[in-house]
Amino acid sequence: MVYALVSKGFRIGGVNLVTPIPSFPTPATYRSDSLINYEIGIRPAWFEHTLTLDTAFFFIDWSDIQLRLSRPDAFDYVNNVGAAHNKGIENTLAWRANQNWTLQMSLTYLEAALAQSIILGGGTTLLNGATLPGASKWTTSETASYTWSTDLAPFLSASHRFVSSANSNFTAALPIGNYNIFDIRGGAHLGHNVTATFYVDNTADKRGVTASQTSTTSPTYLSEYYIRPRRFGLQFDWNL
Repeated sequence: MVYALVSKGFRIGGVNLVTPIPSFPTPATYRSDSLINYEIGIRPAWFEHTLTLDTAFFFIDWSDIQLRLSRPDAFDYVNNVGAAHNKGIENTLAWRANQNWTLQMSLTYLEAALAQSIILGGGTTLLNGATLPGASKWTTSETASYTWSTDLAPFLSASHRFVSSANSNFTAALPIGNYNIFDIRGGAHLGHNVTATFYVDNTADKRGVTASQTSTTSPTYLSEYYIRPRRFGLQFDWNL
């Protein structure tokens, strides 16, 4: 199958709930920003649909960006500034080797950058072409699953995810990303309607950083936000 898609969405505007100060004109409100997504994809299958590929090229036009900014008094506000373009390719390859083994791999490449320069004031300008915060160029994932051909159809799967490095904001080199996550799942079907699953997420208990920021107070300090630490549990699913 070959397809083309155009979709559009928006994020609602709002109000800046900060007290005005004479030395810095702060907008009382900010408008909605919007996205238009253009996508072209192909979905071929081979060997009686045991091997499938899903590939999509995308281009996203982001306008009237809602950007969180800081005032001289260290209070934040939101304003609509500039535009950005996101473009890249997504790929997913799935192979059902036999009635027991299933393998799946995905790879995404992303370029996300400003489409015009933005003057923030105070001598700071974000240049056209600057990479958007949090925009990792590469993300990958792989999953291998095995289901036994016995009573209760027990299963076991292992998966891996990788997120490449990125910067947390425009104006400071605060690196984030560049981490790997491994997960394990196993379980069985207890009758026709109930499935029991034991899971361990982030088995290596990695502390991958998803965002970071430096305080505007003195002395300054660094705040970092991590991925969820190792988590394990038992889950029951019941279907009518």
